[in-house]
Amino acid sequence: DALPISENNVGEKRYFRNGWNLVQLMYAYVNSEKFVNVDEWTTGFCMHSDWVLGYFANYYNVSRHVEEAYYKDVAHARIEPYKGSELYAHPGKGFCKQDKEKGCRPDSEICHRVSQEWMMNETERWRVKYPTKFRNVTANDSTL
Repeated sequence: DALPISENNVGEKRYFRNGWNLVQLMYAYVNSEKFVNVDEWTTGFCMHSDWVLGYFANYYNVSRHVEEAYYKDVAHARIEPYKGSELYAHPGKGFCKQDKEKGCRPDSEICHRVSQEWMMNETERWRVKYPTKFRNVTANDSTL
């Protein structure tokens, strides 16, 4: 069996250094290209943070296979759902029932597929609550 790094599925091989652990590789990979420069990218993928974590955890086999029967034939299924939130095996359970149509509550730990308006409101809510935790930038700031 070849090591996942040799498969280079998402272009991670160019960042790998002998002796590195997986976290070091992940760090180099996600910090290699700034999203604000996406129009200038020549390599790489634009992935949500959960996709990056999922790729490395699942394809680099850093965990046991999940016990959920739904995934018994999916060799790379290695991440258990967060607090029982399962989109495919058990749709509508846990946090997966929260989306932009049904609404995300301010106390939601996780809320997928949120609207831009919800993200702006939620960011402002946290900025007011913890002002020292935010840089003084606006949504139009090119450094974001």
